[in-house]
Amino acid sequence: MNHHNYSFFGQKTGLLLDSAEIDQPCLYLRFLKKKPDGSWEKPSLGQGKNIKLNLLEMIAILRIFRTQNTKWSTVHKFGEEITSITVENKNNIISFIISGYAKQLKFPESELFTDLLDHIYHEKIIHATGSKMPSKIGSPKESTSQPGQQKNTRENEIQDLSNSPIPEYPEELDETPQEKKIEIDPEQWYNSLRTNEEFKLLPGAINEERAKAINFHIADLISIWVPNSCIDQNQSLSKEGIWVKDWFLRKKMVDIFAETG
Repeated sequence: MNHHNYSFFGQKTGLLLDSAEIDQPCLYLRFLKKKPDGSWEKPSLGQGKNIKLNLLEMIAILRIFRTQNTKWSTVHKFGEEITSITVENKNNIISFIISGYAKQLKFPESELFTDLLDHIYHEKIIHATGSKMPSKIGSPKESTSQPGQQKNTRENEIQDLSNSPIPEYPEELDETPQEKKIEIDPEQWYNSLRTNEEFKLLPGAINEERAKAINFHIADLISIWVPNSCIDQNQSLSKEGIWVKDWFLRKKMVDIFAETG
Protein backbone atom coordinates (compact mmCIF):
# COMPACT_ATOMS: atom_id res chain seq x y z
CA MET A 1 0.00 0.00 0.00
CA ASN A 2 1.35 3.41 -0.96
CA HIS A 3 -0.33 5.49 1.74
CA HIS A 4 -1.56 4.95 5.32
CA ASN A 5 -3.89 7.14 7.41
CA TYR A 6 -5.24 6.46 10.88
CA SER A 7 -6.83 8.58 13.61
CA PHE A 8 -6.58 8.22 17.39
CA PHE A 9 -9.21 10.36 19.13
CA GLY A 10 -9.79 10.85 22.84
CA GLN A 11 -12.22 13.09 24.66
CA LYS A 12 -10.15 16.26 24.24
CA THR A 13 -7.20 15.53 21.93
CA GLY A 14 -6.88 13.73 18.62
CA LEU A 15 -3.82 12.34 16.83
CA LEU A 16 -3.83 11.82 13.06
CA LEU A 17 -1.09 9.65 11.56
CA ASP A 18 -0.33 10.22 7.87
CA SER A 19 2.41 8.10 6.32
CA ALA A 20 2.93 10.45 3.32
CA GLU A 21 3.78 8.71 0.04
CA ILE A 22 5.71 5.46 0.25
CA ASP A 23 8.80 6.93 -1.44
CA GLN A 24 9.09 9.89 0.98
CA PRO A 25 11.46 9.28 3.95
CA CYS A 26 9.09 10.89 6.45
CA LEU A 27 5.60 10.81 7.95
CA TYR A 28 3.31 13.38 9.55
CA LEU A 29 1.53 13.53 12.90
CA ARG A 30 -1.21 16.13 13.38
CA PHE A 31 -2.57 16.92 16.84
CA LEU A 32 -6.05 18.41 17.25
CA LYS A 33 -7.90 19.81 20.27
CA LYS A 34 -11.57 20.00 21.09
CA LYS A 35 -12.54 23.66 21.28
CA PRO A 36 -14.61 25.19 24.13
CA ASP A 37 -17.75 25.06 21.98
CA GLY A 38 -17.37 21.27 21.64
CA SER A 39 -16.18 21.27 18.03
CA TRP A 40 -12.77 20.00 16.92
CA GLU A 41 -9.97 21.97 15.32
CA LYS A 42 -10.02 21.42 11.55
CA PRO A 43 -6.90 20.49 9.56
CA SER A 44 -8.57 21.91 6.43
CA LEU A 45 -8.39 25.35 8.08
CA GLY A 46 -4.76 24.90 9.06
CA GLN A 47 -5.72 24.30 12.69
CA GLY A 48 -3.95 21.92 15.03
CA LYS A 49 -0.24 21.14 15.26
CA ASN A 50 1.45 19.28 12.41
CA ILE A 51 4.92 17.73 12.80
CA LYS A 52 7.08 15.89 10.32
CA LEU A 53 9.14 12.89 11.48
CA ASN A 54 12.15 11.56 9.59
CA LEU A 55 13.43 7.98 9.61
CA LEU A 56 15.75 8.50 12.59
CA GLU A 57 12.93 9.98 14.63
CA MET A 58 10.70 7.01 13.76
CA ILE A 59 13.37 4.69 15.17
CA ALA A 60 13.63 6.74 18.37
CA ILE A 61 9.86 6.75 18.90
CA LEU A 62 9.56 3.01 18.22
CA ARG A 63 12.17 2.41 20.93
CA ILE A 64 10.15 4.48 23.42
CA PHE A 65 6.97 2.53 22.62
CA ARG A 66 8.78 -0.76 23.21
CA THR A 67 10.67 0.18 26.39
CA GLN A 68 8.96 1.06 29.66
CA ASN A 69 9.88 4.19 31.64
CA THR A 70 11.82 5.89 28.85
CA LYS A 71 11.62 9.38 27.39
CA TRP A 72 12.86 11.00 24.18
CA SER A 73 12.89 14.68 23.28
CA THR A 74 13.80 16.79 20.30
CA VAL A 75 13.11 20.22 18.84
CA HIS A 76 11.82 21.17 15.38
CA LYS A 77 12.38 24.56 13.78
CA PHE A 78 10.25 25.93 10.94
CA GLY A 79 11.03 29.54 10.15
CA GLU A 80 10.81 31.37 13.46
CA GLU A 81 8.54 28.74 15.02
CA ILE A 82 10.12 26.32 17.48
CA THR A 83 8.25 23.15 18.45
CA SER A 84 9.37 20.99 21.38
CA ILE A 85 8.52 17.29 21.08
CA THR A 86 8.60 14.76 23.91
CA VAL A 87 7.49 11.12 23.80
CA GLU A 88 7.39 9.25 27.11
CA ASN A 89 6.55 5.69 28.06
CA LYS A 90 5.50 5.43 31.69
CA ASN A 91 4.14 2.05 32.73
CA ASN A 92 3.14 1.32 29.11
CA ILE A 93 1.16 4.57 28.83
CA ILE A 94 2.55 6.63 25.97
CA SER A 95 2.43 10.42 26.22
CA PHE A 96 3.06 12.78 23.33
CA ILE A 97 3.84 16.31 24.58
CA ILE A 98 3.95 18.71 21.63
CA SER A 99 4.06 22.49 22.26
CA GLY A 100 0.50 23.18 23.44
CA TYR A 101 -0.80 19.64 22.89
CA ALA A 102 -0.76 16.46 24.98
CA LYS A 103 -2.02 13.06 23.84
CA GLN A 104 -1.90 9.73 25.67
CA LEU A 105 -2.13 6.30 24.07
CA LYS A 106 -2.99 3.26 26.16
CA PHE A 107 -3.37 -0.39 25.17
CA PRO A 108 -4.67 -1.38 22.64
CA GLU A 109 -4.22 1.97 20.84
CA SER A 110 -0.53 2.02 21.73
CA GLU A 111 -0.10 -1.46 20.22
CA LEU A 112 -1.84 -0.40 17.01
CA PHE A 113 0.26 2.75 16.74
CA THR A 114 3.46 0.71 17.25
CA ASP A 115 2.51 -1.81 14.54
CA LEU A 116 1.55 0.95 12.10
CA LEU A 117 4.73 2.93 12.69
CA ASP A 118 6.90 -0.18 12.41
CA HIS A 119 5.19 -1.20 9.15
CA ILE A 120 5.49 2.29 7.66
CA TYR A 121 9.15 2.53 8.69
CA HIS A 122 10.06 -0.75 6.98
CA GLU A 123 8.11 0.21 3.86
CA LYS A 124 10.06 3.44 3.64
CA ILE A 125 13.39 1.68 4.18
CA ILE A 126 12.63 -0.24 0.99
CA HIS A 127 11.02 2.46 -1.13
CA ALA A 128 12.33 5.79 0.16
CA THR A 129 16.07 5.20 0.53
CA GLY A 130 17.03 4.10 -3.01
CA SER A 131 17.86 6.13 -6.07
CA LYS A 132 16.12 5.73 -9.40
CA MET A 133 18.22 6.24 -12.50
CA PRO A 134 16.18 7.02 -15.60
CA SER A 135 16.50 4.28 -18.19
CA LYS A 136 17.25 5.51 -21.67
CA ILE A 137 16.58 3.13 -24.54
CA GLY A 138 17.37 4.90 -27.77
CA SER A 139 18.52 4.34 -31.29
CA PRO A 140 22.21 3.74 -32.14
CA LYS A 141 22.31 7.35 -33.27
CA GLU A 142 21.26 8.48 -29.77
CA SER A 143 23.76 6.24 -28.05
CA THR A 144 26.61 7.74 -30.06
CA SER A 145 25.66 11.37 -29.37
CA GLN A 146 28.36 13.98 -28.94
CA PRO A 147 29.52 15.10 -25.44
CA GLY A 148 27.68 18.39 -25.84
CA GLN A 149 24.46 16.59 -26.65
CA GLN A 150 24.91 14.30 -23.63
CA LYS A 151 25.34 17.36 -21.40
CA ASN A 152 22.13 18.90 -22.74
CA THR A 153 20.25 15.65 -22.18
CA ARG A 154 21.47 15.50 -18.57
CA GLU A 155 20.45 19.13 -17.99
CA ASN A 156 16.98 18.31 -19.31
CA GLU A 157 16.72 15.37 -16.89
CA ILE A 158 17.67 17.61 -13.97
CA GLN A 159 15.12 20.18 -15.11
CA ASP A 160 12.45 17.47 -15.26
CA LEU A 161 13.22 16.44 -11.67
CA SER A 162 13.06 20.03 -10.45
CA ASN A 163 9.58 20.35 -11.91
CA SER A 164 8.23 17.37 -9.95
CA PRO A 165 5.19 18.07 -7.71
CA ILE A 166 5.87 19.74 -4.35
CA PRO A 167 4.35 17.98 -1.29
CA GLU A 168 1.40 19.78 0.30
CA TYR A 169 2.90 19.40 3.77
CA PRO A 170 5.14 22.11 5.26
CA GLU A 171 8.82 21.29 5.16
CA GLU A 172 10.34 21.50 8.63
CA LEU A 173 14.03 21.96 9.29
CA ASP A 174 14.49 19.11 11.74
CA GLU A 175 17.37 18.88 14.13
CA THR A 176 18.98 15.48 14.54
CA PRO A 177 16.85 13.58 17.08
CA GLN A 178 18.52 12.53 20.25
CA GLU A 179 17.74 11.11 23.62
CA LYS A 180 19.02 13.83 25.86
CA LYS A 181 19.24 14.92 29.43
CA ILE A 182 18.05 18.51 29.46
CA GLU A 183 20.29 20.71 31.57
CA ILE A 184 18.38 23.63 33.06
CA ASP A 185 19.41 25.85 35.92
CA PRO A 186 16.46 25.66 38.40
CA GLU A 187 16.77 29.20 39.76
CA GLN A 188 17.23 30.72 36.31
CA TRP A 189 14.24 28.75 35.03
CA TYR A 190 12.10 29.88 37.98
CA ASN A 191 13.04 33.54 37.57
CA SER A 192 12.22 33.41 33.85
CA LEU A 193 8.56 32.49 34.48
CA ARG A 194 5.89 35.14 34.04
CA THR A 195 4.43 36.42 37.31
CA ASN A 196 0.96 37.74 38.15
CA GLU A 197 0.65 38.65 41.82
CA GLU A 198 0.92 35.34 43.72
CA PHE A 199 0.90 33.15 40.60
CA LYS A 200 3.51 31.91 38.11
CA LEU A 201 2.75 30.82 34.55
CA LEU A 202 3.87 27.19 34.32
CA PRO A 203 4.59 26.26 30.66
CA GLY A 204 3.43 22.92 29.25
CA ALA A 205 0.24 20.96 28.66
CA ILE A 206 -2.37 19.01 30.65
CA ASN A 207 -2.08 15.23 30.58
CA GLU A 208 -5.08 14.32 32.72
CA GLU A 209 -7.82 16.04 34.72
CA ARG A 210 -9.45 14.73 37.88
CA ALA A 211 -11.94 16.11 40.37
CA LYS A 212 -9.39 17.73 42.68
CA ALA A 213 -6.19 17.97 40.63
CA ILE A 214 -4.66 17.88 37.16
CA ASN A 215 -1.62 16.03 35.89
CA PHE A 216 0.48 18.64 34.11
CA HIS A 217 3.54 18.05 31.92
CA ILE A 218 5.99 20.92 32.38
CA ALA A 219 7.62 21.78 29.05
CA ASP A 220 11.01 20.04 28.65
CA LEU A 221 10.81 18.65 32.20
CA ILE A 222 8.47 16.23 33.99
CA SER A 223 4.80 15.67 34.82
CA ILE A 224 3.45 16.69 38.23
CA TRP A 225 0.07 16.70 39.97
CA VAL A 226 -1.25 20.19 40.72
CA PRO A 227 -4.23 20.62 43.11
CA ASN A 228 -7.06 22.69 41.68
CA SER A 229 -6.80 24.90 44.77
CA CYS A 230 -3.33 25.97 43.61
CA ILE A 231 -4.46 26.94 40.10
CA ASP A 232 -5.76 30.41 39.29
CA GLN A 233 -9.31 29.59 38.20
CA ASN A 234 -9.98 33.20 37.20
CA GLN A 235 -7.51 32.99 34.32
CA SER A 236 -8.45 30.66 31.48
CA LEU A 237 -5.97 27.94 30.56
CA SER A 238 -3.88 29.20 27.67
CA LYS A 239 -1.80 27.40 25.09
CA GLU A 240 1.22 28.52 27.09
CA GLY A 241 0.32 26.63 30.26
CA ILE A 242 -1.41 27.20 33.62
CA TRP A 243 -1.10 29.77 36.41
CA VAL A 244 -0.09 28.12 39.71
CA LYS A 245 0.51 29.56 43.14
CA ASP A 246 4.08 30.64 43.72
CA TRP A 247 4.45 28.86 47.08
CA PHE A 248 3.32 25.55 45.56
CA LEU A 249 5.80 25.84 42.69
CA ARG A 250 8.60 26.63 45.12
CA LYS A 251 7.68 23.58 47.15
CA LYS A 252 7.78 21.33 44.04
CA MET A 253 11.09 22.65 42.67
CA VAL A 254 13.09 19.77 44.16
CA ASP A 255 10.78 17.20 42.55
CA ILE A 256 10.70 19.01 39.21
CA PHE A 257 14.48 19.11 38.87
CA ALA A 258 15.29 15.80 40.60
CA GLU A 259 15.90 14.08 37.22
CA THR A 260 17.88 16.88 35.59
CA GLY A 261 20.69 17.23 38.09
